[in-house]
Amino acid sequence: MKLRNVIVACAVALGSMSGAAHAAFINGGLSAAGNITNAPAAPSSSMVSQLTTMASSQGSLTSATGDMAPPFTSIGGYSFALDGTPATLFTANGFIFTVTDWGTKTVTNFSCNATQCTDGINYAGITGYVSRAGYDDTLFTGTFMLSSTCNSDGRQCIGDINPTWGANFAAQGQAPEPQPVPVPGTLALLGLGLVGLGAIRRKQA
Repeated sequence: MKLRNVIVACAVALGSMSGAAHAAFINGGLSAAGNITNAPAAPSSSMVSQLTTMASSQGSLTSATGDMAPPFTSIGGYSFALDGTPATLFTANGFIFTVTDWGTKTVTNFSCNATQCTDGINYAGITGYVSRAGYDDTLFTGTFMLSSTCNSDGRQCIGDINPTWGANFAAQGQAPEPQPVPVPGTLALLGLGLVGLGAIRRKQA
């Protein structure tokens, strides 16, 4: 009977974890931009197109709608691995944007004319989740881009490197896509229940 009670308790705990009360999902969108702080210094033959990590300073809000509408205090920057997941990109008025899929990546290779060089990276079809106290984690989709210009001698950057990022994200009140790795607590409860079930069967055999 004790083992049966353990299994019942595990089932109740798992049910409470999966059926926890929900707050409201987030509805709204924003456009934001900021400066990249880890691009190479001049002279250089690349700016952002070869970055594998990105560091940003505080950014600015271009527009916002719905739950994300102003007032905004600031957009905080982060350092993260490009193409790595999960990656927390930035915070905006308490909303935290975390990418779980970078979507389609398009690289604009470094090129120069007589006076200016350019390069960039564009991510289309990004998905992830946005979090904030008082809300449930909510799926967001959108685009994220890195771009830069500099003064050129026709071959490379010789000064005035200006690396920036931009983001356009929208959340439409949906739960985030489920992650493939179960939380450790769920695994522990499930394992405990299976062990108890096996012991009952051996005892009855």
